[in-house]
Amino acid sequence: MKVRETDTWTDGDVVELVSASFDEDYQMIGSSPWLGDVGGTGVAVPSGPTTSLTNRYLFRLCGVQIPTNWMLYVVGIRQLVTLRALITSGSASYPSELEVTSPLWRFSDGNVSFHLRWHQSLQDAYKYDAVSAPGLDPNMRGLDTALLYEPTGAFYTAPGAGIPPGKAVVGLGTWRELRFPWMNTSWDMRIPVQGPGVLLLYASVRQTDPETRPVQPPPDDLGCIRPEDRFVLEYPTTAVYGRVAGALAFEMKSYLKE
Repeated sequence: MKVRETDTWTDGDVVELVSASFDEDYQMIGSSPWLGDVGGTGVAVPSGPTTSLTNRYLFRLCGVQIPTNWMLYVVGIRQLVTLRALITSGSASYPSELEVTSPLWRFSDGNVSFHLRWHQSLQDAYKYDAVSAPGLDPNMRGLDTALLYEPTGAFYTAPGAGIPPGKAVVGLGTWRELRFPWMNTSWDMRIPVQGPGVLLLYASVRQTDPETRPVQPPPDDLGCIRPEDRFVLEYPTTAVYGRVAGALAFEMKSYLKE
């Protein structure tokens, strides 16, 4: 969902933006009644491992443009991270996916961080890439959900060394845990962000490498470990980060009163 300066606002309205983008798992079956819809919640993380501290996968999860003479109040945030593994059966393979629910869990060689950033404007020069695919965007000035990249022809080149642009929103410029669970509906925060400007939620992912990460020996009692570790033990050679998603709930207030 995109919110533009030309949209009509009513004081006190609460709107929630949720990550959604192209999902290859829905090809040929669709994801809703709308013909040709292959969108899914969040955005897929490439399975290729991150090899450099300055080349982490950078995702734009959702964003909103704040008009002149308006104040935005962030009232709620959601985060989602999943694990994914490919299961082979004969000549076919299919994915298995697990939502990460342990707030501090991460791979030994990978992790995810989230970033709420404010820009006064997004006026970067437009970049065109003839080979760009759905769910990817070489441009930093959009609001939709996408994996951001520099069109260099390499497998992946992170824009700006993978650092999310903009100014940190107080207390939420960077956090490294699942502080706001996906099913959280306690929208009790109230963080002001003044317009005009653009508010964006980003995620940065260091993708794991199943071929080189340490192999964890299974404990005697599998019930004593977290569900994410059980998933990795079940699929030690294919388990990686699968997708990330975010949501922002906010209220808009106008400075101007009739």
